[in-house]
Amino acid sequence: NTIREMIEELSRDQREVMILSFVEELSYKEIAEIVGKREDAVRALKYRALKALRLSIDELPKEYEL
Repeated sequence: NTIREMIEELSRDQREVMILSFVEELSYKEIAEIVGKREDAVRALKYRALKALRLSIDELPKEYEL
C-alpha cells in the first residue's frame, strides 16, 4: 500500500480531521467547529487515524522502511 492508499482506508471523519489538522494546521477547537463535533471527539478521531496509519506502515515490507 502507498501512503495515499493507507489514508484512503481511514474513515471519512478521520481523513477530514487529518487534513484539517496537518494540511490546514487548524487547532482542535477550529476543527471541532468545522466538523460539528466536540473537541474530545476530534482528538479521538486523530488518535485513531494516526494509530491506524502507524499499524499500516509497520506492515510494509522491509525494503520500504524509511
